[in-house]
Amino acid sequence: MSKPEYACLFEAILDSMEKAGRYTENMEQGDFINDTKTAEATLYNVQVIAECARLMPEDAKTRFGHIPWDEMASLRDVFLKEREDEIIDVLWPFLQEELLSLRGLIHGAYKCIEEPQG
Repeated sequence: MSKPEYACLFEAILDSMEKAGRYTENMEQGDFINDTKTAEATLYNVQVIAECARLMPEDAKTRFGHIPWDEMASLRDVFLKEREDEIIDVLWPFLQEELLSLRGLIHGAYKCIEEPQG
């Protein structure tokens, strides 16, 4: 069975999650705040995650209903509405508290994509 068209969205999400995690690995919040390049690169990757979640077709969202697609997609809106100096206050907790568990959910779903639906 070939991969569905939305497999590329899963791949982009996983790639962006890996990058965001790698960029901030072993960093403290203060270091992150003071490292503009890392903060902006990480924010970009979180925006990619949000956009891919927004573009995910309904059949994929239904098949993998345990993944919080709407919450992931809403990250983009949160960052657009926040003032630049407040973005870190939202981004840092997401990276520390949610990214790893979301990555596990996405990775598990991606592994199931090629398996026949029962």
